[in-house]
Amino acid sequence: MEQTFKIIFMITISIMGFVKQTHGQKNQIIDEDQYQSEDTEEVVIIEMKSSAFDTLFVPAGKAIVLLIEVDENSSGMISEYSDLKNEEKELINNFGNNAFEIKVISKNTYVQFENKKVLNISWGSELYQAFAYWSGKLGDDIKVKHGAHFLTEFVAEQIGVKKESSYVVNTRIYRAEMASLQNKNNITKNSKIVMDAYLGNISSAWVESNQEQYSNIFLNKILKLKSLETYSDKDGSKILIKTVSFNQKGQPTLIKLYSMDGEEEKSIQYTYENEMLSKITDNYGGIKTVQYDNDQIIIIEKSQTDSEISIVDFENNILFTKTYHIPKNDFQSYECLYSYEKYENSCKVKYINNVNSQRGCNSEIGIFPFTYEEIVYYESGNVLHNNSKIEKVDDKIFKIYFLHPDSDPEYTIQHWATLHLNENGLVSTFDLIDQKVIKVDYTYYP
Repeated sequence: MEQTFKIIFMITISIMGFVKQTHGQKNQIIDEDQYQSEDTEEVVIIEMKSSAFDTLFVPAGKAIVLLIEVDENSSGMISEYSDLKNEEKELINNFGNNAFEIKVISKNTYVQFENKKVLNISWGSELYQAFAYWSGKLGDDIKVKHGAHFLTEFVAEQIGVKKESSYVVNTRIYRAEMASLQNKNNITKNSKIVMDAYLGNISSAWVESNQEQYSNIFLNKILKLKSLETYSDKDGSKILIKTVSFNQKGQPTLIKLYSMDGEEEKSIQYTYENEMLSKITDNYGGIKTVQYDNDQIIIIEKSQTDSEISIVDFENNILFTKTYHIPKNDFQSYECLYSYEKYENSCKVKYINNVNSQRGCNSEIGIFPFTYEEIVYYESGNVLHNNSKIEKVDDKIFKIYFLHPDSDPEYTIQHWATLHLNENGLVSTFDLIDQKVIKVDYTYYP
């Protein structure tokens, strides 16, 4: 039976940002977006419901860091995907494995320190995350920081040293790199080659967004293409999936994407100057400017909260993208992201923050059967395999096979669809094995 607890935080209120004065000293709370102290001198009583309390005694001696993550569903475990786990790694990388004792608190807990100070940790329905630090010295107070980031900076401040999380350091580095990429205007014949490959990829009739590796097998081969319309033919009614409009140079000017019900979800407009892509806008207010530096496309997008720059290269008939995503404000630097793709052992490999996240390996384009194997690496250590294959029946019919999600560990590939080309060598229909038919209609300039 649940009981209602009246909890008096005797030293530091770690859940609401209040502090009680103890023995004439003020105890410190540091919010997520600042490092300085905030002190109050009031006792705060909070009523909440809780089914059970754990107890933890912390002896003097070695410094201790508490990682706190509690809510009404706390099970005593912190997810591997929790921000606190990343902060723990940052702390160890900066101070080593033996600098502190590190304890995780993920249940309502009554913490008694040997210096007779007490920390009551409990919470209601919302997730609460924080850090606590004690030097292990009887005369020192317990310090608490709300939030789930900047643990390294918080601890470094308590012991009087200068340390920074890797995302803080990387944010400065990436901002400098991003600044060096802006205002480029070096357009060459190589720029057009990369642009054409990029436009051909995004304007393909291919309907599976995660199968872009096939789009360069069945490219739009006619410069006079005016539009394409991909749709499902259900009981004689047309349900749109994707539409693309082209200018007379064969460049896409408008792409529209639709929901499963045929409702328009997103429209993307492409603007050109002197036949070179210069701007990309969408119906959600997104604006991307496009610049060139010889054989690279530089795509820049800025908003009120962050900036993103993508650099697109084209090598061995494969597009590679490097992306910087940087928050505008320093107190959100933990959101900085750097991803890049490279060619390794005949495979296209993607890294996110320098960690291998994906690998795609394909056979030679134009030679059938064409095979593709994708491997996705998760932070938990799990690995997902997606195998696929295209077999050529004749010049206009191809069979597509994918790994079924429920296949056995040997990754048996099963028939997914039959693809038909029209008289111009363009994709005209996808006959799916679930009896759904996807069609593509084209119009042409005279």
